[in-house]
Amino acid sequence: MESNQNVTKERFFSDQEYARRLKLTRERMDVAGIEVLLIIKPTNVCYLTGFFSVNLWDPRVLILPLESEPSSVLWEFEAGRFYTSSCVGLLHTYRLQENPIAVTADVLRERGLEKKRIGIETLNGCLSAGAGRDWGEQLGSRSFQDGSGVVESVRLVKSQEEMSALRRSAAIGSAAMNAALRLIQEGAIDREIAAEALRVLVREGSEPLSMEPIVVSGSRVAIPHSTYNGSRIESGDAVLVELGASFARYTAPMMRTVVAGRASGEIRRLRDASLRTLDALTHSIRSDVKACEVARRSRLAMAHVESETIFHGVFGLPVGLGFPPTWAEESNFLISENNSETLKAGMAFHLPISLRVPGHYGVGFSETVVVTETGCEVLTHATDTLAVK
Repeated sequence: MESNQNVTKERFFSDQEYARRLKLTRERMDVAGIEVLLIIKPTNVCYLTGFFSVNLWDPRVLILPLESEPSSVLWEFEAGRFYTSSCVGLLHTYRLQENPIAVTADVLRERGLEKKRIGIETLNGCLSAGAGRDWGEQLGSRSFQDGSGVVESVRLVKSQEEMSALRRSAAIGSAAMNAALRLIQEGAIDREIAAEALRVLVREGSEPLSMEPIVVSGSRVAIPHSTYNGSRIESGDAVLVELGASFARYTAPMMRTVVAGRASGEIRRLRDASLRTLDALTHSIRSDVKACEVARRSRLAMAHVESETIFHGVFGLPVGLGFPPTWAEESNFLISENNSETLKAGMAFHLPISLRVPGHYGVGFSETVVVTETGCEVLTHATDTLAVK
C-alpha cells in the first residue's frame, strides 16, 4: 500500500527523541541477548514509533531488529493512522480474515530475521488466546525468549521532551481540578462535578483520557475505585476527586478531597495524615535513594491511623505515556516497601495517598512528581486551600 503523502502529520516528539528511544531499547535488547524484539503492547509501540490509534483491540506488532529498520504489522484499516502518526519503520498490513501472527512470521522470513534470537513481549489482548502455540507453528516450533519489560525499562526515565509533555498535562489537569473543586457544596450532584471537570479538560487541551475523572462522596469514598453515579452531596460529606489530563498521551494525575460544610474530627484526622504522608514522600524522593526506603519513611507519617484504615501499600506508581484503561505505566517499579531498586533522576511517579475507613468515610490526596538529583519536582499544582470548606 502506498503512503498518502497529503495527510497531516500528528507527531508529538522530535525525530531525535524517537531515535534516542530506539537506541536505548536496542542496548537493552543486546544485554538480554535478543536480536529481534516483537513488541505487542500499544503503549510500547507508540513510545518507539509515535503510532497511536483509538483502536486498542486489533493486534499490532512492531518488529524491532538490533541492526535494521523496524517494521509495523497492522490491520490494513489502520494504515491511515500509521502514515499520520508513525515516524519510524516500514508498514505491513493484514486483512480482517488473516492471522496477524502468520503475517508477522512472513515478514520475519522476508527480511531474513526468522533465525535470529527472537524475544516476544508477554502476549495480551487479541493475541493472547493460543498465540504462543501459533508463534511456534508459524516459525517452525522454535522457542522464543520472553522480551517483556525491555521497553518498559527504557520508559522509566523520562527525557526533557517527555517531561515537557507531563508538565503540560499537569497544567491542564490542575485547571480541571480547580473547576471541579469550586462546584463542591451541599446539594451538588457528583456527575455534574465530573462533567465540569471533563469540560475543562477538553477545553484546555486534553486529548481523550486514559481514565475518566473519579468523583465520589460520603461513605462511597471508603469503597476504592468507586466513582460518580448521580449521588447528591450531603452536609459534612468528604468528596474525593481524582483526574488526569492526557497530553501527547502523557498523564500527570492528581487527587484532592473537599468537605462540603463542616468536617468531622475523624475526617480532619485522616486528611492531616494523608497530607503529612504526601509531604514526607516529596521530601524523601530523590535520585540514588532506594524506593523501599522512601516508602518506609513515608509510612511513619500515617502510622497513627494505619490500623483503622485501608491503604493499598503503594506510595508511588510510575506514570508517563498511557492508554485506557489506566494512566499508570506497565512497570513493576513501584515506590513500595518491597522494591529495593534505586530511584533515578527523570523517573515520574503518581503518589496516591488515600486512607479509608470501611463503611464510613475516606480521604485522598496525590501529586505527580519527577525525580531529580537533589529531590523531586512536583508537577501538579491544583489548589489545596479548599481541602476543607
